[in-house]
Amino acid sequence: MIWDIRSVAVVLALVTISMLSWPARAAETAGELATLCIGVANAPVARDGRLHFDPTFENGRCWGAFAAVQELSRMKRTTEEPPLLGICAPETTTRLDLIKAFSDYVRAHPESRTEQFSVIVIASLRTRFPC
Repeated sequence: MIWDIRSVAVVLALVTISMLSWPARAAETAGELATLCIGVANAPVARDGRLHFDPTFENGRCWGAFAAVQELSRMKRTTEEPPLLGICAPETTTRLDLIKAFSDYVRAHPESRTEQFSVIVIASLRTRFPC
């Protein structure tokens, strides 16, 4: 089987995102991450643009997972090509925007709650930010 750079990058991204699950068990589900992200997704944004949420373990896991998602979503092989994961969010897109896009998708597609987080986060962001 021949793998192109895009296929390898997608597989690596999925594996990396799946590894964000701290317990030594099967990959975390979209529903589990959506639950962890409730506090962040609903956090107020101050006038200065800062997001204010409690520094809980759950909020930290959500924020950290989406830090990785944010970086991976911007990966490109060349500047002329679209991002490797097929997520074309504007440069001004914030981590909170990504969290809300994911949370909205899981809420609108309850059947996705039992699927792997890594699969659903990419699907949700491709839906919100298509190329």
